[in-house]
Amino acid sequence: MKLIYQISHGWSTLKFLQVGIGGLILYTSAGEGQIPGILLGSLFTFAALVGNGQCCMGNACHTGAADTNTKVITTTETEYEELDADK
Repeated sequence: MKLIYQISHGWSTLKFLQVGIGGLILYTSAGEGQIPGILLGSLFTFAALVGNGQCCMGNACHTGAADTNTKVITTTETEYEELDADK
């Protein structure tokens, strides 16, 4: 189900472009009968379909929404006691 969800959701301009280029490589290679091109076009198309449609450039990766069921961690106050250095 997750694969179907990834294919049907998250379409952006970049994902359309990736699927289009992969499909173009696949179409032209199939018309010429070139097996390596068909494999390459299939790889590019499949990777674009199952990917999230975002590039990870400049530390701007798409990470999705935060989970709302997370437990909040609270901090506690710690008191420190000085030790006598003369002993």
